[in-house]
Amino acid sequence: MKKKIGKILCVLLASLMLVGTLPAAAFAEENDAVSLEYGEYDFNKISNPSAGSGEPDGINTDDSTGFGANRLNSYAWAVASRGDYIYIGTNRTLFGSALNAVSEVVHAQNENITMEMMGKVVDFVSGGDVPVNLDEEDYIPQIIKFDVNNGSTEVIYQPNTERGDDGVLYYTDMDGNLLPAADVASETASYRSVIELNGNLYFGSLGANMLQLVRVDEEDNAKVVFQTIGLVSSLRACCKYGEGENETIFFGGQDTTYIPWLQYRADPENAGDNVLPIVIRRLDPATAGTDHEDWSGMIADFRDFGQYARANVYSAGGGNVWDLCSYNGKVYLVLAFDRGWALFRGEEVGDSDPDANEFGWKWTEIVGDDSIYSYPLAMDEEVGELNEQYRQEFGCSEFAPNLVGAGLLESTATPYVYNGKMYIGSFDNATAIQSETVIKALTKLQYVMNFKQTGSFGPSLSQIFGPMYEVLTHPQHVWVMDENEEITPVDSANELLENTTVDYVWRFVEHDGKLYTGTFDSSTAYNYFLDFDIKNLTRLFQQSGVEPSDEFNAMKDGTFADSLLAEWKTPSARGANPADASLKSAAVKACDGIEKFLNGEETVEALLSDMTELQNARGAVSLRGASPATPSRVISIIDELLASFDVEGLTYWAEARKLVRNAEHGFDLFVTEDGESWEALVRDGFEDPYNYGARTFTVCNGELYVGTANPYYGAQLWQVCDRGHDWEEPVYEWAEDYSSAYAYRVCLNDENHVQSEEGVVTSAITRYPTVFNEGEITYTATFENPDFETQEVRLSVSRLESITDGLPCGEDDCPGAKFADMPSKSHWAHDPIDWAIVNNITAGTTSTTFSPTAACTRAQVMTFIWRAAGSPEPISRDNPFTDVADNAYYLKAVLWAVENGITAGTTPTTFSPNEKCTRAQAITFIWRAAGSPEAESDYPFTDVSPNAYYYTAVAWAIENDVTAGMSATMFCPNDTCMRARVLTFIYQAVMNG
Repeated sequence: MKKKIGKILCVLLASLMLVGTLPAAAFAEENDAVSLEYGEYDFNKISNPSAGSGEPDGINTDDSTGFGANRLNSYAWAVASRGDYIYIGTNRTLFGSALNAVSEVVHAQNENITMEMMGKVVDFVSGGDVPVNLDEEDYIPQIIKFDVNNGSTEVIYQPNTERGDDGVLYYTDMDGNLLPAADVASETASYRSVIELNGNLYFGSLGANMLQLVRVDEEDNAKVVFQTIGLVSSLRACCKYGEGENETIFFGGQDTTYIPWLQYRADPENAGDNVLPIVIRRLDPATAGTDHEDWSGMIADFRDFGQYARANVYSAGGGNVWDLCSYNGKVYLVLAFDRGWALFRGEEVGDSDPDANEFGWKWTEIVGDDSIYSYPLAMDEEVGELNEQYRQEFGCSEFAPNLVGAGLLESTATPYVYNGKMYIGSFDNATAIQSETVIKALTKLQYVMNFKQTGSFGPSLSQIFGPMYEVLTHPQHVWVMDENEEITPVDSANELLENTTVDYVWRFVEHDGKLYTGTFDSSTAYNYFLDFDIKNLTRLFQQSGVEPSDEFNAMKDGTFADSLLAEWKTPSARGANPADASLKSAAVKACDGIEKFLNGEETVEALLSDMTELQNARGAVSLRGASPATPSRVISIIDELLASFDVEGLTYWAEARKLVRNAEHGFDLFVTEDGESWEALVRDGFEDPYNYGARTFTVCNGELYVGTANPYYGAQLWQVCDRGHDWEEPVYEWAEDYSSAYAYRVCLNDENHVQSEEGVVTSAITRYPTVFNEGEITYTATFENPDFETQEVRLSVSRLESITDGLPCGEDDCPGAKFADMPSKSHWAHDPIDWAIVNNITAGTTSTTFSPTAACTRAQVMTFIWRAAGSPEPISRDNPFTDVADNAYYLKAVLWAVENGITAGTTPTTFSPNEKCTRAQAITFIWRAAGSPEAESDYPFTDVSPNAYYYTAVAWAIENDVTAGMSATMFCPNDTCMRARVLTFIYQAVMNG
């Protein structure tokens, strides 16, 4: 019995002390349903809808217990829906069970202290927040049926009980036999998991000595289909597996009646091995829903998980098998472990596979010390080391053997499949931390009050408050695993978890394409303990009949300092030491501070200052032993004080209290529409600090519901209504230099809900500048969000000051260097070709050739001139030429040239684009593009007649250094013009024009 009580204490004692009074939130008037608006969401309270914060709830409206609305239903721990009903498996009287366990321990030490007396103390300390003085029947968990249409409730199942010959109420097994080890008031039984198969709901329980699997059929008939009796049993985890007629369900937990485990323990070679009885049971699908369901099949047991089957984390809470998840045709198992959570993959491979276990399944470690991918425990290499360190620093085995001080950070996790990926939310070991803190604090006070008998002040404050501080400052995480088992952090969700007091990312649910998750906010529970008045803690012991020692009373009334001073010798002038004098002064001040602290007249922060001064003064005194100034007895007492009220522990306490005081109490709700971008919907437990956990989700008739964890005034049920988005028109903002663009829009239903995105900006010269015309540059911003339209900004580019503007040509950056046939730098055509490439007039004939001596066609010449002019759009798209196709690359150039009188074609209906262009034609086209200016000088060429159509054009070209002819007297107008010649003419015309 003593061993059992110890295990219960480890899980539940936190509930006894972590209580207090918090201000109630403002709610609707009496009889008005509570409805809250968070952004574009409405949350409607549907259980006891008019009850506000600090008012009884507990979902079930049956108040026969005397605790109003049955606030004894602490958690909506397992929730499912069917038709118009939500089915809720409860965690029952969380605090009452703790109080019962404490009372048994205290009563064993002092028979004069009764359950009733303890109840009065708890009621006094908690201000009535904790239901006490419970009857045995109040501890029995329930499965409740809730009608979402009218809010009516019905208890459709609770386990059978019977009184033994000793008058104590015990559970009975599925055959009605009394279970003497399963004392109802000490069992802490509850329904932790639920899953649906073929219209039947299966509820798995957790208990100290009794485990049940309850099937609720479509007629709401409840039947126990599997039960085992043994210390610390559970069916904590469950999932579906398979398809069609082979679809079945698995339940995982631990079972101390499991025969292979008993045989393993009985083997002398395994003596002392603390392996846990891990089992993952399989329902035979052929028997599902019958009166003889077969749950004897297994897919794994303790032999498949090595060191993880030896974890002591959560052992008192039903074992370290935390959750199962079916994903990608496989089963994934999360195991809680001392040094961080581990993840295993299970595959049904058959008996012939050499790696299969005896059940035909192969289990592979995905996250853990022996991960096939080298993923460390909890996906964090530091977590395992920190947990080992905390075991050493914060353990308390010499004072409380049940406390191990391990598995504090990310000791377990919860998986869920969404959009083809598996999301994983982490947990710190909040249950153990709270319970250990309380037990250490009680042990501490007992030792302080009985210092004379014990000779010790008990656990240090570092051991008490260190774990709490470390957990409060350690953020939880969300991870995502794809089908290739690549695991990455979900940065957006993790940012929401930074700098919060969240201890769990508890559960996930998908609804209307969105993924929701709820948290457990530890600040609600920690706040009660961290702000607990020492004076009240002293009263608790006094009212419990524990008399403090003379030393403790001396500390409280100030006489301890007097006795300390009495032993302090007055140093002679010759033997005086400034360090001794400083130590004496600091010790007197510290004793005075301790007195005020124990009487509730000084804060933790003030005591920390006093003890820091004493610690520094003690460090300045040499360890020379007794001296006239400071005898060894005084040194010994000071060292005991420093060990008891250690500076590090007081710092942990003060800093943890600051964190909790600044926190927003109550669970969080987060949501995402794509798994990547997350936002916080709720941060305050629906304006109720007692709602410290969003425990469960279910979808009923297309609506989402949240079941809360509230062990003070009872679990609640809320409906989530997503009003959706009503977006304002997007707003687009450009950087001053157009290097970046930003788009955002605000939801009219929630001004704090803003969608934003930085676009991808590209730029391009859409019209090149010349010395004649401005150019144009276009900046384009594109966005992934389809509701943000592509944005364009067109800006003018100044005309070129000279032909060589923007024309680089060095040793290594010559624009034409990519062409194998590029003329040398000294060649007359080198610069014109560079200019043509830079200004997008031509890109060559291939990627590696320019063909400078190739004949230039009429189409090419017209295109070069058009591009040099900035590629202007023609006014008309009417094409008079039958030999110019509508999809020809030179169409716009030809149409623009016709409109501007540069050419009329070779006939009214033909342009002859592929004819080789003569030198006379090329010069004439360029002259007309320049505006057909008059020439003032004669020309020296004998082969250009004054009657030739190109006479003035050639004269202008000579006058403006566009060409010098083929010789001093010959222009050769009828010769075919090479590509390099045409570009040189255009280059010279632009440069000298």
